[in-house]
Amino acid sequence: MEQHIVRTTLFGVSLSLKVDADPEHFERIIEYIEQKGQEVRRHLIESDPHRISVLTNLMLADELLSRSPARTRDDDGEQQVDRIAQELIQLINDNIDD
Repeated sequence: MEQHIVRTTLFGVSLSLKVDADPEHFERIIEYIEQKGQEVRRHLIESDPHRISVLTNLMLADELLSRSPARTRDDDGEQQVDRIAQELIQLINDNIDD
């Protein structure tokens, strides 16, 4: 599968990501995450991008899991959610200032 480089800024963090998916599809995903981040920002007094990112990820995971019927631990959908969550956690950890 062909890999593509997608360069973007998400929550104020510049990222260059290698993706297997169509870059336009991935850009739509990033736009959606930014929209959800804006929703989170409207409800927060502070504007710490890391806190906004974590809360947005929680909102997106809740949204995803709420749409899905109850699943078993061995289900492909749940494994995909776990993989995506781990990737998001890694992205956050890689970009948090110590």
